[in-house]
Amino acid sequence: MVCNMMIPVAAALEKHSDCYMTYDFYPKKASRQNDWSYCCAQEDEDICIIITGLIKKKMHFTLETVRFYGKIFPGILVVVSTWESEDGPELELIRREANCTVILSREPEIPGMQNINYQKKSAYMGAKKAAQMGKKYVIRTRSDTRITANGVLTMLRELTNEYSKDMPLGQKKRIVLFNTFKYCPFLESQLFYFGHVDDMISFWGVSDSIGKKNKENVNWDMARGKTYREAFEETNALNYCMIEYARSVGTIPQCDMNVWWRFLGERMICLPLGILRPLWLEYDFNREVSDLTGMYRRGLVVAAGRDNTMVDFGAWLEMRNGRYDTNTYGELVDLPMTFS
Repeated sequence: MVCNMMIPVAAALEKHSDCYMTYDFYPKKASRQNDWSYCCAQEDEDICIIITGLIKKKMHFTLETVRFYGKIFPGILVVVSTWESEDGPELELIRREANCTVILSREPEIPGMQNINYQKKSAYMGAKKAAQMGKKYVIRTRSDTRITANGVLTMLRELTNEYSKDMPLGQKKRIVLFNTFKYCPFLESQLFYFGHVDDMISFWGVSDSIGKKNKENVNWDMARGKTYREAFEETNALNYCMIEYARSVGTIPQCDMNVWWRFLGERMICLPLGILRPLWLEYDFNREVSDLTGMYRRGLVVAAGRDNTMVDFGAWLEMRNGRYDTNTYGELVDLPMTFS
């Protein structure tokens, strides 16, 4: 019924605009997901999904996400890493799920810039728990997100194994990033990370941010009217952990395209976020945001044009193989960031 309603609406909007309109459907409940035989089973028992942050109680989103993962990723452990203040009836329902383990932590005394210390601690504690339970790989997600692409975790594990044979010292495997900014050094979307559990512990175990909490800050506000270099030097929640992790493995982070692209080529794997087929409840979530380009988004100032160019797999391969031209783009770091 909904599909039949959406088709004429999309057709009418296309007729009176210069855009094609698409739409998608995501089941609210795991029970609505088809009971297909997915291509991941016991061989994936070395992978763990970490869900971090406050429990999303509306429509039992986090609970249904745990159940959903039990269907499309059978045999994979889910660790929900949240706060002591969240302990209640909803969390008790999550605890009862056979594929799930819940851990509670005390909230950080210093939130850090844009609450980055909350993200760090919940992810770090989740990765530590996964290691204690013998898991080798983890994917860190947030409680307001859901991965809906079945079989994708197996692919991520195989990618890290295949492309980690030529890495420098300091890491077990490459870390997979999703929607990494191509022209903003050490900036990435910070929604999902996949990697060896030891590397994830190191990544989230970097020193805490001591910046003051500012609930009014939107991440992109840090770049309003500034150049790339100014935004980099001030540091923000989207580049803090990457900068600190780079230092920990021997890279001197600089607002320099050559340094950034070499770092990605040597130690990371870059993929588009859409490969996870994600559902993200933030902002106007019923607009398809799998690419996070920020086009046409309501009520949020975001970067446009070259600023939001992401590193896709093809561009990352060029970085890995050292075939890239930073001279052409090096001057961007001293130009103002553009906005829609």
